Amino acid sequence: MKKLILTLTIGICLFSINGKAQPFVFSHYTAIYNDLTNPTIAWGNTKWSYLINSIPRRRNIGFTFNFFGKNYTSVDILNDGILKFARPDNAGLADYLWVNFTKLKSRADTLNSTIVFQTDGISPNRIFKVEYYNVGFEFSNDTSNYTNFQVWLFETSNNIEYHYGPSKFDSTCWWYNKGAYIGMDTSNAWSYFLLGGNVNNPVFIFGDTILYSGPTNEMVYKFSSTKTGINELAKNNSFNIYPNPAINNIMLSTSANTSITQINLVDIVGKNYTMNYEKENENYIIDVSEIPTGIYCLQTTTNNGVLYKKVLIEK
Repeated sequence: MKKLILTLTIGICLFSINGKAQPFVFSHYTAIYNDLTNPTIAWGNTKWSYLINSIPRRRNIGFTFNFFGKNYTSVDILNDGILKFARPDNAGLADYLWVNFTKLKSRADTLNSTIVFQTDGISPNRIFKVEYYNVGFEFSNDTSNYTNFQVWLFETSNNIEYHYGPSKFDSTCWWYNKGAYIGMDTSNAWSYFLLGGNVNNPVFIFGDTILYSGPTNEMVYKFSSTKTGINELAKNNSFNIYPNPAINNIMLSTSANTSITQINLVDIVGKNYTMNYEKENENYIIDVSEIPTGIYCLQTTTNNGVLYKKVLIEK
């Protein structure tokens, strides 16, 4: 049996509705938190809450932003810590960014509290930023609890960053008193991609999960888009795998002009297996007999770029 090289990664493959992929790699770091300097008000300073005056504010991004393989020039800013991208191809569907999802409210009765936005920089490196400034929590038992956070959307790279600032919160601030919902979700069968575990060292997981608490001050969660053109790449290459589900081996076929340089399997918590494989004509045989049962992203590095497929391994 060929030896598997086992490594750890904090990336995960995100699948779009047609089986192609728009992957993101998750990382985190700390940085000084600064309020936006010249923003436009998206929500007024009058009192509002998750339940009151909750109509989304649609705002222009200022450039084209690609998210889950679709291009957007505007975004709906919601007062529950979510940004909504209304699908251009289907009015009934949307993709979402969960920046700090819980029941929020204005603190305008006692302190300045609002939601603002701005677009910084010059083309092709502009950044669209939304800031939830000094907002409170709808059902917190302590009215002095508050939070500050921002979401940044990057032109060209299509990267996403969540920035967290000064906050005070306890367990009563979160949905069902459990923790913070942070991540993203897409309008297909592979729905939630959320952060779970410790707020200072979270994992990026496919599934409905939460952080143990809210993010700490000066924490930045970054979602890097590793291949913005992945859908077009997959269309232009014959890329098939079988059987799926697989037990011992996976057969992978590609077009004649595509050569493979590396094959990886990544599970839903980010564990990365670098696979050995053998080539027979235009087919590649991958031994998965030592891989545990589960759902994986098959990440195939080729001379034309990186291709992704989801695969189920059963024992």
